[in-house]
Amino acid sequence: MKFATSLVLASAVSLATAHGFVKRITIDGKSYGGPEPGSDDNSPSIIRKIQDTNPVKDPSSAEITCGRNAQKAQLSAPVRPGSQLQLFWDGGDGTPWPHEAGPILNYMANCNGDCANFDPATANFFKISEQGRPGGENGPWFLANLLTGAPANLTIPNDLAPGNYILRHELLALHLAEKEGGAEYYPSCSQVTVQGKGSNAAPTPTAKFPGAYSPTDPGILNKHVFDDGFQYKFPGPPVAQFATQGGIGSSNSTSSVPAPRPAPTQPSQPSGPGNQSGNGNGRGGDPDSEENSRRSCRLKKAEGKSHDKRDGQDHVTPRMRRVAKKRSSEFTPPTQN
Repeated sequence: MKFATSLVLASAVSLATAHGFVKRITIDGKSYGGPEPGSDDNSPSIIRKIQDTNPVKDPSSAEITCGRNAQKAQLSAPVRPGSQLQLFWDGGDGTPWPHEAGPILNYMANCNGDCANFDPATANFFKISEQGRPGGENGPWFLANLLTGAPANLTIPNDLAPGNYILRHELLALHLAEKEGGAEYYPSCSQVTVQGKGSNAAPTPTAKFPGAYSPTDPGILNKHVFDDGFQYKFPGPPVAQFATQGGIGSSNSTSSVPAPRPAPTQPSQPSGPGNQSGNGNGRGGDPDSEENSRRSCRLKKAEGKSHDKRDGQDHVTPRMRRVAKKRSSEFTPPTQN
C-alpha cells in the first residue's frame, strides 16, 4: 500500500515518481549526510550515491546489491559493537518515505580492506536485523514509523570483529506484492569501520546480492500482506546467531531465529516457534493496534480508487496525496526497538 507522499513531476514529455533514499545517518549522535540521487554532488560521504529514488524491481539484477547504479563512497564512519544508528529516509522531494507495508532488513559484509574500492557484489553479507510487524500478525509495520519522518533504527552487533564493513540497509515495500514482480526493493549501502575488541570475524550464515532473494519467495510474493492474522516470513538468510544476542536481531512473528518473548501485558497467547524477542505473536486485543489496522484498511481502499498507472509504473495522484496526508495525521505508528 502506498501512503502517498510521492510527487508526480509533470513535464511536456515525461513523468517521474519519487520513492525514497537514505538522506542522512546518525551514529551515536553524530550525523553523516548523503548525496542527492542523480545530482552532481560528489562530496565525500559514507553513503553510496544512487542514480534516482525509484525502486529496484528485479532481485536478480546487479542493482539489488546497493541500489540503482550505486557509486562507490569515499568515507567510512567509525562505529563500535553496540553503536546506535538512525537512518533517515527522504521521499525524493523533501517529503517522508511514502510506503507503510513491508520489512526493514539490515546486512553487513567485511570489505577485507578499504571499502572505498570494494565491490559489494562479491561480498558475503550476514543479516544483523529484520523488522516486520511488532504485533506479529496484526497492526502496522515498523516501516510505518518512516511515514512520520522518523528514522529506521539499528544496532551494530555485539562482538563484531574490527574492520571495514559495508552496511546494506534495505526497505522492502510490499504494497503491490500480490503479483509477481510487484515488490519494490530499496537497498542502500554505507561504509563503516568497526572498532573495539570484538572477536567474531566470520558471522554465518551469509548470502550474496544478487542471489539471496527469489521473486516468488513468500516474503516477496504474497497476497495477504494487508490481512489480519497474516504471519510474515522474512526473505533472505536468517539473522546471524551472534547478532540475536543482547536483544539485537529480529522483530516479527516468523523470523528464522527464535528467541524468548517477555511476559505479555495482555492475556497470554500460545507461543509459536516464530515468536521473537520483545514481540508477541497473538492478537493481544490492543485497541490502538486494532484501530490502526482499520485505518490501514480504509487507506488501502481509498488508495485503490486513487491509484494511477503510467507506463507500467505506479504513480501518485493528487487524491492519493490528500488521503495520505489526512490518514498520516491520525496514524499511530509502532515503537521501534
